[in-house]
Amino acid sequence: MAYQHPHQNFSPPYSNGARPNGQAYDGPVLYPQVVIPMQPRGVTDNFQQLSQDAQQYLQAHSATLNGAQTGSTYGQHPAAVYTDHVQTFQTPAPPVINQQAMHNALQNPAYPIDYQLLLLTLADEYLAAAHDQSSLVTLSQHEQDIDEYHKLVATSLGCMEALLKKSRLQPLVEAKVRLKYAQVLHEETENLLEAETVLTKGIDLCERNRFIDLKYAMQALLVWILNRSNTKAALKAADGMIEDVQAYRQAAWEYAFRFLCAGLATSGSSQQELATATHHLQKIGALSEHNGDKVIFFTAAIMEGFTQLQSGSPESVTHAQRTIAKARQLQLEPEIQAIAQLRIMTLLLDLACSLYIMDTESATKKMQTLQSLYDHTISTSAWAPDGAILLPLSPRSLNGVSLHGQGNVQIKDGRPCLRLEWLTRGEVYVLCNLCNASAISHKNSTDGHKAEQFLLESIRSLSSPPGRISS
Repeated sequence: MAYQHPHQNFSPPYSNGARPNGQAYDGPVLYPQVVIPMQPRGVTDNFQQLSQDAQQYLQAHSATLNGAQTGSTYGQHPAAVYTDHVQTFQTPAPPVINQQAMHNALQNPAYPIDYQLLLLTLADEYLAAAHDQSSLVTLSQHEQDIDEYHKLVATSLGCMEALLKKSRLQPLVEAKVRLKYAQVLHEETENLLEAETVLTKGIDLCERNRFIDLKYAMQALLVWILNRSNTKAALKAADGMIEDVQAYRQAAWEYAFRFLCAGLATSGSSQQELATATHHLQKIGALSEHNGDKVIFFTAAIMEGFTQLQSGSPESVTHAQRTIAKARQLQLEPEIQAIAQLRIMTLLLDLACSLYIMDTESATKKMQTLQSLYDHTISTSAWAPDGAILLPLSPRSLNGVSLHGQGNVQIKDGRPCLRLEWLTRGEVYVLCNLCNASAISHKNSTDGHKAEQFLLESIRSLSSPPGRISS
């Protein structure tokens, strides 16, 4: 669920070029207003594959690190700053990295600290710290909290910018850093022109080194950026990419781009846009049935049902129920049973059909089934923190393309999977409570105001971890 921060006029601290103590400010550039930190992402947030060993450097060389940093009021290395932030939400100004010391270290291979690895970890740590407090910042509306969020995001961007400008990276590492950097620019700032420039260079790099999956991920992100200003142009660009992957028979990325087109089209409300979304979902269904990708077929059918309901036509409920019946032919497949989100998605669509036609008795029974399923899966480790779902693919869908771990298609348990962004566990909890309130709202005054209690619980859960759904 996307939202926009209320703090509209963000000005970076020390905008006059000097810190309060009079020293020149040579740290990371602070970027303008944070826009949509919770928007579903088209590419993965998992940056830890590049930096899993850096914590060892932080522990082994903390004394050296303190000598390469200035401006920190804590007097300790950045990992400790991040830990304090998570525990107390009282983060100081992000530490300023001494650019000259970093440059000298990168030029000296005998230096004991791998600054490339360190900066990769710092970028991920600061961004994770910002996202951890994003909901609280939105609810509190405190200017100090918003400024701290901005500083954390800006420092993460500064680390990645320093890597790209100050260091000579391996082609694969550079491609991943460019993808991550452009993603954060797109989601957290208004620097869309810079994001486009970074992606354009990244696409050229991927083409030279045949990083096909990363190139498609960058092209998908370019479509999202274009959608910020012109949805029709974004859909046209995505259609061109679909033609390219069709020519190479790379079905996995045809799924990805068609899901992207469907998502862009359903963001509008016109019948033409919804018809476009339905067309792409039906194409996915036909192609996945041909390739034997049962999970993709199931997902496309359920999404088509939601699109039919959104159209609001007299036959919308009938069409949606047909898609449910088509999907349920495969509901006992082990691959589908293993993905709790798909089962919850199906129950939500079935419940929405009952609410649409005001069948409150049927809606109440379906809501009880949904409650039971959600409570059973609330603690499953398969539910990613960002709500992403990995949909298994058949190997033939790749057509020989190598995967590098940060694109739309990834490897899980030795099998290729399509990464699809959905809802987090907390967002599903809020949605279930909202549906529950809708199902029993007609008897709120005679039922102890339970409908109101569900709504109040949804509001409370926005500032705390979700629990179990009450009956």
